[in-house]
Amino acid sequence: HVRCRPARVHPSPARARKSRRSRARERGYLIPVGTGRRTAALLVMGKGGRRGGGAGIAARLLSKFVGVIAGQCAGGGGKATQGPARTAAPAPTPAEGVSTEALFFPCPSPHEGAIERLHAALAEATKSLDVCVFAFTDGRLCGALKAAHRRGVRVRVLVDDDQRSASGSKAAELAAAGVEVRDDSKSSFKMGGGRHADTAHLTSHMHNKFAVVDGGRLLLTGSFNWTTSAVLSNYENVLVLRDSNPSTKSAGAAYQTQFNLLWDRLA
Repeated sequence: HVRCRPARVHPSPARARKSRRSRARERGYLIPVGTGRRTAALLVMGKGGRRGGGAGIAARLLSKFVGVIAGQCAGGGGKATQGPARTAAPAPTPAEGVSTEALFFPCPSPHEGAIERLHAALAEATKSLDVCVFAFTDGRLCGALKAAHRRGVRVRVLVDDDQRSASGSKAAELAAAGVEVRDDSKSSFKMGGGRHADTAHLTSHMHNKFAVVDGGRLLLTGSFNWTTSAVLSNYENVLVLRDSNPSTKSAGAAYQTQFNLLWDRLA
């Protein structure tokens, strides 16, 4: 007679894990803490592996440690953390005393009031007002600079040499009123770097469009030329940056340094 022994079937990994959990629950208490991927487990064993002996221990340890474990699962701190506590990076805050305002053109529609706010910014000048633009033909802006000059503000204007003599330019009117005006006719830079024969004899353009008030306390910069077309018909922008305490590293101070460099170079 041949006695047959039934084949031994090995459980799948999933069933094996389930079986281990079942045995753990039989010998003590397996307490899940947390949710999702951050779930932890607290296993409290009873005396001799019996359920009844671990009930008191479970009650005491659960109240003591569940809060700590739950805090770790949520990414919080605790004395039992295994690594450095995660702290949120502080949100960036604007520099103290700095504010910005964006102006868009054309006026009056759809950006009613932009030109008035631009004039109000220029009226804030108390010591100096330096303007560097390609073209200057707008009568109201010309009047704003002359008004600043009359109240004792030092006003300096840098324009492109071709545009200075163009029809409608306000450069001569400003100079007649006592405003200091210079152009880039003495620039040594050639158009196209002097590489093209048809333009090698021409100097490059003064194409900046910015104004600096009181050494950098207020800065106006953007695409805006100081022309009537820019106010009434062109799509333009001006960024107004106010800094109540400009430092040597501020944007306004950097623009002031650049204006001074150009002013001296083109004297």
